[in-house]
Amino acid sequence: MAMKIQSKNARSSSTATPRSNRGTLVLCLLMIICSIVMRIFIMPKKHNVGLPSIYNSNEKMLNHHQAENQASLADTISINPSGTMANDTVSIVHHARDSAIVVTMRADGRCPNPYLMGRLSGPALVLLEWSNTEDDNQAFSTTSTTTNTKIGRYQVPFSGTYFLEIIAIMCQDFSRDRSFHFRRTCVEAPINHRLTKSNVKIQIQIEADKTGTPLYSATKSSSPSSPLPFKKLTGFWLHQQDERAANNDYAAVYTRFQPRGCLRLDDPTHEHFEMPPTHCIEPTDLNRFEPYTSTFRYYTKEYDKTRTLLSPATTFLAGGAKDLKAANPTTICLVGYSHSRTLLASMTQYHNISRSNNNIHIEWIRAKSPRDVNNKTITTEIMGACDKIILAVGQWPASFSGGKPDSFEVFDTQIRRMFARLQSHLSPQVDIVARSIHYNPLNERIGGYCPPKDWRSPTVLDGYNDIIQQACIDAAKKTAVATIRYVDTNFIVGPLWDASSDWGHVCNQASHVEALYLLAATLGRVASS
Repeated sequence: MAMKIQSKNARSSSTATPRSNRGTLVLCLLMIICSIVMRIFIMPKKHNVGLPSIYNSNEKMLNHHQAENQASLADTISINPSGTMANDTVSIVHHARDSAIVVTMRADGRCPNPYLMGRLSGPALVLLEWSNTEDDNQAFSTTSTTTNTKIGRYQVPFSGTYFLEIIAIMCQDFSRDRSFHFRRTCVEAPINHRLTKSNVKIQIQIEADKTGTPLYSATKSSSPSSPLPFKKLTGFWLHQQDERAANNDYAAVYTRFQPRGCLRLDDPTHEHFEMPPTHCIEPTDLNRFEPYTSTFRYYTKEYDKTRTLLSPATTFLAGGAKDLKAANPTTICLVGYSHSRTLLASMTQYHNISRSNNNIHIEWIRAKSPRDVNNKTITTEIMGACDKIILAVGQWPASFSGGKPDSFEVFDTQIRRMFARLQSHLSPQVDIVARSIHYNPLNERIGGYCPPKDWRSPTVLDGYNDIIQQACIDAAKKTAVATIRYVDTNFIVGPLWDASSDWGHVCNQASHVEALYLLAATLGRVASS
């Protein structure tokens, strides 16, 4: 009111002095300064509120411009100062727009190119997929010649806050180096193998298109000319819908491992079964996985040139085992050893797959290594009756049983010879699925000794799987012979890779899901990897 009176007087009086005009100007400036100070320091700041952690199609669309601005931000992630690679790690950065975690390592460090594993835990449990391909390096290119970059990409079905853990399995990623001899190569000490600090979290906001479908940045093909697949199934272990989920009160799922001196403590006959040593309790505890082992959901992935569209595959195996019925009486043979025996139990005992229920009969043919699938085995009456085969013989060649592992070169030779024998002796009507080899947890033999006494670490088994996949591609080029194709189930068993109660086999919950997926793949319900 005082301002209005002063202005009126100023206009009506021709005798106003210059001093009164200056006073008015100073007062106006003071009011402007006070307004700015209140806006900066006193008024509450607006916070961006993310979508609820459980995604549904009825949610309001994010403002596209706001989403673009949020997604362009890169968040620096704290490095574990006591980790074995603390001195080698330059930075860890979350690029939300690209759904990627970028780890930069010193090129002149002890471990310039480590084998990394990463896992997100929150509304869903998800493994990161790592690469340092040429295309990815172009996306995150730098002019520095003193660093190396590792890119871990993720896909999650829901927005929300996720715990992030990145660990180093090996100082060197030799999984694609066929000439590398890994017998005396040690696993990084599990007690300090984490690159990220404890309780590191990232905020993931799913951008959505106008149809309500979550969008993701597609992992680029390593070859610009290679076509992207039209559709592929993926899936997630979801956090059970309990009070914790309702309150967004999730717990971090850190890698489970077996310290030295803790072998066989799960055996009731062990002297320390009732009271295990203190250093064995927390690292080996299985309770961390409990919220995630009840629900697995499938999603379809469809690609265009720049992004991945992810949507629930609500009709895939919606009825469980009842949805799997062969058109004609079909004998499916599981060829392998104890991991195939576990799948047999899931199929026949848990899912009750049978001739009467599904028009399917399951057989188990014991084979520890590719050498066991020889001419004598192939020509037996049992294998001769197989219409379809699910094959996996990669655990024993890398295990402690032989005293030393099969090198990549030896394993490659043996796999290709086995495929040649199968295609020479079996009918061209037989369909063979070579499934991916399961990761083994970091048990005492793998991670407790240097050099290891067992070589079934994820690094080695990734190398074996790459060999199997390439051999399948080459075998598929032959005509008028049994078909051999590779099926990767790591998106099912991988997030729970360290949840094995016996430290050597897939946990029951993951095995039950994998069993049905493999049967569906064998019957042609899903595309090969």
